[in-house]
Amino acid sequence: RAAILDARDAMQCLARLVPSHDQETARYAAMAIGNLVLEQRCRVAALSNASLVPSLVASLHSADRQTVRYAAGALRNIAVEDKGRGEVLSVKAALGTLGELTASQDASTARYAAACLKNLNLPRPTARD
Repeated sequence: RAAILDARDAMQCLARLVPSHDQETARYAAMAIGNLVLEQRCRVAALSNASLVPSLVASLHSADRQTVRYAAGALRNIAVEDKGRGEVLSVKAALGTLGELTASQDASTARYAAACLKNLNLPRPTARD
């Protein structure tokens, strides 16, 4: 992680790849970002790109199951701090989409979406909601 961040503009390059029309490129960019933002300094670098969180939220609608999983995981990791929470909450579609994904048939996606909502200090939706 440190070596990637030490490379100038690495996070910005990855952020530009998230909305790629090539599914494999988008998938692995989301996965790399999700892993990198486990560290605080990586979250700072990621959040310096205003389009990153909206791109990750848009990726939650991907036809590629793994892209959705990795985007949800990245958002979960971004939402551990106030600035990240604010960024996720500022994207209109984020809460509804994450709520829907808590019922995903993909167990990892459902778990990541629920954890993201928890990090946003929001309860997991129930069947009645």
